Amino acid sequence: MTSSLLNRISIAAVTGHWPLALVNDIRRALVAGLPAKDRRAYRNALLRKAAGLLEDSSCWARATAISEILARQSRFQSDPFQRLLAEAQQAAPIPETTRQIFALLK
Repeated sequence: MTSSLLNRISIAAVTGHWPLALVNDIRRALVAGLPAKDRRAYRNALLRKAAGLLEDSSCWARATAISEILARQSRFQSDPFQRLLAEAQQAAPIPETTRQIFALLK
């Protein structure tokens, strides 16, 4: 962790105010320190959680929806589904095909 992040954590601890940006920075720093295997497991858990927010009935339909959304996703996530996908992308590279996403959602 950088000294800047540590300073921000200290201020948040004293004030009791934990801005979302700080929490996200802490999460990124913690995830970056994990072994690749653990980052992939974390990513998969986030993708499964995001898939659970979809109303599509089949696992394949959810994998297709995720694949299509990832292909056009913006940097500005406004809903829980988009935030989970963005966080998963930060944790580890996202599978590139619907079939690969389907395999990890099963």
